[in-house]
Amino acid sequence: MGSLTVGEITSIVTVVLVGIGVLVTYLTCGSNTTKQSKKDGEREGTVNAFMETTEKQLSDLDKRVFRLDERFFYFSNAISAKLGIPLYYETKSPIVLTKARKELAKEIEAQEWVDKVSGILKEKVTGLDAYGIEVFCFEYVDDEDQDQYSDEEEKVIRASAYKRGIRAFDVRRVLAIELRDRLLKEAGLEAP
Repeated sequence: MGSLTVGEITSIVTVVLVGIGVLVTYLTCGSNTTKQSKKDGEREGTVNAFMETTEKQLSDLDKRVFRLDERFFYFSNAISAKLGIPLYYETKSPIVLTKARKELAKEIEAQEWVDKVSGILKEKVTGLDAYGIEVFCFEYVDDEDQDQYSDEEEKVIRASAYKRGIRAFDVRRVLAIELRDRLLKEAGLEAP
C-alpha cells in the first residue's frame, strides 16, 4: 500500500465527519420525534381548526370584496354618466344597455344565447317579481357551477372583453340584461 495524499486524507476525514453528523442527527431527531408525537398530534388538531377558520374567513372576505366591487361598479357608472360618458349601462332604473353595449350584445350574439337558455330558466323565475328576476339573471350569468356557456361562447366572451379592455364579468352583465328582458317579457312583466 502506498502513502495517502493530503487530498485523499481530507476526503476520508470529511466522509467520516459527515457520517458522524448524520448519525447524531438521526439519533437526536428520532428521540425527539418519539417524545413529541403526542404534542404534535395536539398541534395538528389545532392547525386543522385554524385552517378551517381561515378558509371560512377567506370565503367571507371574498363575498365582501365582491359586494364592494359591485358598489364601486355602480358608483363609477353613475359618475361617468354624470360626466356624459356612460361606460357600461345607463344608470336609470331599470338598468338598460348603452348604445356601445347594444353593439357588444350583437357581437357576442346575446339574443341567440338567450334563446338557448330562457326556456330552461322560465320555471326557475316563476313567481318572482321584476327585481327578483333581475337578481336571478345577474347571479345566473356568473354562477360557475352552471354550465350555461359552451366553450365557444366562453371564448367569445373573453375575446370581447379583451378587445374592449373590460372584464369578462362586464360582458356577462350584458347577457344578464338581455336575459332579464326576455324573462320579464315572458312573465308578462314590464321590460325596458
